[in-house]
Amino acid sequence: FRPGGYLVGSLKVANDGLGIEVDVYVGFVLPDGAIFCITPHGGLIGEIQPWMEYMLLPEGYSYGPAPMFEATVPDGIPFGAYLFAAALSTPDEFEIIGEISLFPFTLRADAVAAPR
Repeated sequence: FRPGGYLVGSLKVANDGLGIEVDVYVGFVLPDGAIFCITPHGGLIGEIQPWMEYMLLPEGYSYGPAPMFEATVPDGIPFGAYLFAAALSTPDEFEIIGEISLFPFTLRADAVAAPR
């Protein structure tokens, strides 16, 4: 992706087991390792904070895929490797349930075509 490009990050949550209450975390890991979580109001915060707290996932629950963010890549953003990440955890304990979903992407400057 390059400045001016358009990013859309989606999330899908499903539960094939017994009903469970979870916290949902969604955010980014920047090239320097900093973590920014998406807040319930669509903003970003530089600390680990759930997007949704105490969400009930009844047996057979299915949500999404639904966009979690849509943005034009701004000028001046650091170039490099990013991760869009989402995870479910037990409420109040931050114990991950299942697998952390990771989607790597790279922001880069407009490159000159390499010679053949």
